[in-house]
Amino acid sequence: MGKKIISVEILLYAICNTLSEIAKVDERVRRIIENWDTEIQFKVQPDGPSAYLQIERGRIIFYKGEINNPDLKMTFSSAEKAYDFFTRRSLLPLFGIAFKNIRHPILFLQTLRLLLFAGEYLSPSKGIVSAGS
Repeated sequence: MGKKIISVEILLYAICNTLSEIAKVDERVRRIIENWDTEIQFKVQPDGPSAYLQIERGRIIFYKGEINNPDLKMTFSSAEKAYDFFTRRSLLPLFGIAFKNIRHPILFLQTLRLLLFAGEYLSPSKGIVSAGS
């Protein structure tokens, strides 16, 4: 397994776990997911990592692996594209993912917001760190 795929696996699991944790404390996240009953799948092809989030009753539970028939599936065609997306180097993978999830545009956009919130915690600014939050 190459360094890039290992990095993608670490990033994917960190983001999913972070979402699970911040759903307990971040009001912005809680407002978004309060009425959700959904599953969101993340998959890196061809043989990369996969994870899914089960969201219900204002909670996010993170699982490694795949689930059948998720409401939203974010599939990356390569480890490089997933890495670029997770590190915010490129938004290009979003176009293909958005097209495949056109039936759920609101869920897709809200999921992107959740990912941005997770990114804030994974890359805290000086203000967050110095405030002790």
